[in-house]
This record gives sequence, C-alpha cells and structure tokens, in this order.
Amino acid sequence: MVFVSLRKLQLFCRLWIYVSVLLLLFSSQPLFAGTWADVEALKNELKQIGTSTVDNNCDDKETLSYYEYEESKTDRITICINNIDKDSSDEYWESLAHETAHVMQACTGDYALNDNYISRAYRELKVINPTSIDDIGLYGSWNKRQEIEARWMEFQPPSEVITLLQENCRQ
Repeated sequence: MVFVSLRKLQLFCRLWIYVSVLLLLFSSQPLFAGTWADVEALKNELKQIGTSTVDNNCDDKETLSYYEYEESKTDRITICINNIDKDSSDEYWESLAHETAHVMQACTGDYALNDNYISRAYRELKVINPTSIDDIGLYGSWNKRQEIEARWMEFQPPSEVITLLQENCRQ
C-alpha cells in the first residue's frame, strides 16, 4: 500500500514539473510569433479592407499600440515603436495582431469571435498568459470581452489571424 502511494506521488510530482515548465514556456514567449513576412502579409490584408498601419513614437510610455476608428474618417492602427523592441518581429506581431482584433470588432460592429467560442478563448488565454486575465479585470464589462479577443489573438498563428480578419471584414 505504501509502495502504490509513493508511486502515485512520484507520478504527480513529474506531472507537476512538466505542467510548470510548459506554463513557463508559454507565458514568457509568444506561442505563434510572427515573422516580418507575416507582419507584412497582415498589413497588406489590413490595407485591402481600408485600415492603415503606421509606426510612431508615442507620448504614453505604457502604450504599445492602439486602434483608431471613426466611420468615414479614421481607420488606423498605430504601433508605438518607441515602446516595443522595433527590431523584434515577435513584439511587433503581437501588437499588430492585438489591434487587428479591434479592427475585426469594428467591422462586425460587435465581436470578432463567435459567442460559442469566447469561453474557450478565455480558458486558453488563462493558460497561455495568466497576467492578461488580471489586466482584463481592470476593464469595464463590455470592454472585457473585446480585450479577451484581442489578447487571445496575439497568440494565434499568423494564418489564423489573417483568416479571421478576412472572415470578419470582407463582405
């Protein structure tokens, strides 16, 4: 009886170590970082739907990027190159993919992800980047879902981000 309990304890410890290592890996690096070619492909897709992208120095040192939309006037993503490592395609991709989710939300006038999928996206984000979930808690109730979608988008493969953009923004 003691032998079985000891064996179970050993298995549990091994499993705990594996899970901890995986969580560390996923939370410290992007899951599907984009290359510069992916960045350009996404920028081209955005341009085709009428959204411009600009690189700018931003006054707020906490802002990595933002999306501005005002119907018939402004439709622009700004990447704050003074607040990210502008030589890192990973950091640039994450900011661009995040703001692209907000573009999708503007296209639909609602949300980018199907209602049936949002709970799964939330659970995935909680595992991949738990600090995002804490940050999202600071938003108002309507904005929480928008931010869950945007932060989840940062960790999707480039092909998925482009496909979702096309599905949400092309009539």
